[in-house]
Amino acid sequence: MVEDLQQRQMDLLQAQMSGLDTTAQQRELENLAQLVGLHNEVAAYLNAQYRFGVLWEDVNRILQQAIAAVVGEEESPRPPSDTSSGPHLIV
Repeated sequence: MVEDLQQRQMDLLQAQMSGLDTTAQQRELENLAQLVGLHNEVAAYLNAQYRFGVLWEDVNRILQQAIAAVVGEEESPRPPSDTSSGPHLIV
């Protein structure tokens, strides 16, 4: 049931990206989502999956910002460093 819902979501997204009329697919997906919502365990799983996706996006955003800050520092002009103080990590 979950796999069918996820596959239909992907099919709908692909159709939308292709510019096709997705009205019928949207109705089918809404009906399936209502049916899935009647099963507490499935609904809880999908909710947890959604929350994990949000968390994952937040982690990726934080990492991207940190990497951009480090790369931005590497690109900015700096005085020459003394290489005798040990190895330097260049990202």
